[in-house]
Amino acid sequence: MLFLGGAHWLGGPPWVVLGAATVVFQSVMKPHARGLLYQIPAAIWLICFYLVHNRELFFPYSIALAACVTRLFEGRSRWPGFLAGACIVTLFMLVRILQQATPRVLAVELVVAVIILIALQAFHGRRWRNQLMSLLIVGLASILAYIGLAF
Repeated sequence: MLFLGGAHWLGGPPWVVLGAATVVFQSVMKPHARGLLYQIPAAIWLICFYLVHNRELFFPYSIALAACVTRLFEGRSRWPGFLAGACIVTLFMLVRILQQATPRVLAVELVVAVIILIALQAFHGRRWRNQLMSLLIVGLASILAYIGLAF
């Protein structure tokens, strides 16, 4: 609840919508405190947005949450995690359409998001199951999303 309150106070309704969807996935998959670690990169992007007021930071925040839910399904088959991440990306795209993003911006964001989701599947497996590595993967995915905005 602290994460959602912070998302509302620091970012606003679009940030809360994606955060709430992530919390729903988390409550189903890992309803314990260790799963909250995966939300740290998203919280960092949220704080950065609050400090600099750059709306572009909504994209890496969203990808951090998509990567977070993808990692929550670690240890299971690949597809549930991919589909959970795709749900967050779809929700992000709907928010961006409601925000009247241009078709070019939507296309770039969608392509970058799909590439990152596919790349996350390469890190699916037992060798990547430790908590710190998962946290680093989520953080790296969000950084790649920020870099992807340059295209």
